[in-house]
Amino acid sequence: MVSSSDAGTILTILAIVSSICPALTEETSSTLRLVHVLYRHGDRSPISDYPNEDLTNIWPKGFGQLTKVGMQQQYELGKYLRKRYNGFLNTSFHTDEVVVRSTDKDRTLMSAYSNLAGFFYPSSEDVWNPDIPWQPIPVHTVPRMDDNLLYMESNCPKYMKLYENFQKSKRFKELIDDYKDLIKLVSDKSGATGDIESVTSVYDNLFCKRAHNFTLPSWASDDVMLKLKALEMIKMKNYFYTPSMQLLKGA
Repeated sequence: MVSSSDAGTILTILAIVSSICPALTEETSSTLRLVHVLYRHGDRSPISDYPNEDLTNIWPKGFGQLTKVGMQQQYELGKYLRKRYNGFLNTSFHTDEVVVRSTDKDRTLMSAYSNLAGFFYPSSEDVWNPDIPWQPIPVHTVPRMDDNLLYMESNCPKYMKLYENFQKSKRFKELIDDYKDLIKLVSDKSGATGDIESVTSVYDNLFCKRAHNFTLPSWASDDVMLKLKALEMIKMKNYFYTPSMQLLKGA
């Protein structure tokens, strides 16, 4: 759920102490004290292009940005979360009930604001402009390289050494051995440099295009896309492959 590059947003609900199971007796009833909801950003444009890409300027907001689809996804998620926790919250935003923190990236901050637009739809007392059915809700963040809670990309020499050593290990070579032909094909066709990071970056680009109904190049068949997806999963697991890497990376 959480990638190494952008974990997204954490919504902390410091809810009113209320019964979550009215059927229970007063002596045994459970209470909702605290909820952490961790969610990622919505649909986005690709992180980057690739050298041999034959389409340009198809992402009007630029690379790695939240799309209108992503905004709607987050808005709907916000409405769902409001419905789920509605009995424990006031209809209006209160700083002692809800705290929101996001990674310091455009798409995650925009996702948080879109989510909150659905979560806290303004009631009559919150309307500040009758033409804008929205109210500002604070979203907290810290610079990416200082974020040891969500972003997890701060400089850690020990982790980088472990990761580099794993990339040179026999086990890593075994994991990608079945994908050598795929890596060569995609590298030759796309201009990628032939390593797992560059090839999976091409997959990200193709995946986003397909999600927005763009025609993919002929070499990006369904079979190639399935294999690239599997390679993407291997890449993600490689970030946290050993217990020491897991500990330092926050998995």
